[in-house]
Amino acid sequence: TLQTQRSGLLYANTMMNLADLHRDLRDAETSMREYRLALAAFQAEGAHAGVGHVLESMGVLAFDSDATPEAERYLQQALQA
Repeated sequence: TLQTQRSGLLYANTMMNLADLHRDLRDAETSMREYRLALAAFQAEGAHAGVGHVLESMGVLAFDSDATPEAERYLQQALQA
């Protein structure tokens, strides 16, 4: 239903915002965990723009954490979302 979809997108956006906050606080582990939750929620809703945005953010976080191969993978996935 529309209400269920709104709830899923609200959860996804909330996780995305929390992940951004934890990234700004330099808590990469918590941030990545929250990005993964947001990604799963956006994917479940079929929200391609949200999927792409989360994958881009995951790529930036991985790059900032010196995980270049992982960053490249996330960014390539973001381009395909």
